[in-house]
Amino acid sequence: MIKRASTIGLLAAMAAISNAQYGSTNPDFTPHGIRVRLGVVLPYDTTFRDAGASFLGMGLDYDLPAHGSYVPFLAIDHISKKPFDTTKPHVTALTLNLRRSFTGAKYDTYWFAGVGAFNINIEGGRMLAGVRGGLGAEFESKYFAELTTYASLKENGSGTSANAFAFYVGLKF
Repeated sequence: MIKRASTIGLLAAMAAISNAQYGSTNPDFTPHGIRVRLGVVLPYDTTFRDAGASFLGMGLDYDLPAHGSYVPFLAIDHISKKPFDTTKPHVTALTLNLRRSFTGAKYDTYWFAGVGAFNINIEGGRMLAGVRGGLGAEFESKYFAELTTYASLKENGSGTSANAFAFYVGLKF
């Protein structure tokens, strides 16, 4: 219950920060720089795959101020059997990422890569370093699809890691 409250608090704080960056006297309460994702996660680590052949993946990205052609963003990902489920097995990742668009593509296509902390609760339960990266495409300026891969260090003892592929669809604000 505490983890769920923490997640909701983090989402609210991110939305508040997004609105605080808007400098008009008539505030626009539409969130800006936020991306919400939902998809399927397919583990390729043996211990993770033994816990289930597929998982539900949910994600939230918050864009930070761009630096040239790179857009840094924070991402929180939750991988579990059911939405917002914090029982075993599940993985929650918080990463700092960079996104960069490809030039000359028919759609707005991009690559992204990031590094951060993965809370892995498959057999044991431990916070480990991990990376995520992938390719994405945006459609009609609001929708996007991404192919993502996750990789983390292995837990001592069990050897469990959060290595997986994922396919997400999402909505941009």
